[in-house]
Amino acid sequence: MPTRRRSGAPPLEFGTIRPDNTSFALVSFEGPDRYSNAGGLGTRMEELSRALAGLGFDTHLYFVGDPNLPAEEMDCNGRRTLHRWCQWISQHHPSGVYDGEDGKITDFTRSLPTALADNLIGPAREEGRHVAVLSEDWHTAWAAMDLSDLLHARGLRDDAFLLWNAKGTAQN
Repeated sequence: MPTRRRSGAPPLEFGTIRPDNTSFALVSFEGPDRYSNAGGLGTRMEELSRALAGLGFDTHLYFVGDPNLPAEEMDCNGRRTLHRWCQWISQHHPSGVYDGEDGKITDFTRSLPTALADNLIGPAREEGRHVAVLSEDWHTAWAAMDLSDLLHARGLRDDAFLLWNAKGTAQN
């Protein structure tokens, strides 16, 4: 049986995703920082987040960030926010995003779902908006599953589109 929506935002239908009713959260281990850009994934996330912001969407990019840069930084005329995650771990692993990988995956999985629900998806619901969350690659799979479970528990699942993309499904 479908649940009733508690927010004022109507359910989205195909073709109705617009900057005035949808925000994007892009979740990836890699990102635009030199520390975080180890390959094609960081470049893809940088370009996708800039493109979405350029189209007018409120865009958030969550990634394992350089410990020497601000934890949060806005650019693209205030339409894109970079969220550098796991910086406290990165301080002990200066060789880049995949140095200390296991601890970063654990921290990402433990902390990111709650932050997304509390700081982005919950507030968006109050504004009558939805959030599309695109998680990239296998490193984010557990966080994506935990986010779905958390949103169901809080009655927010209908307010978020959760997508997961991977070039490979197994750890190398």
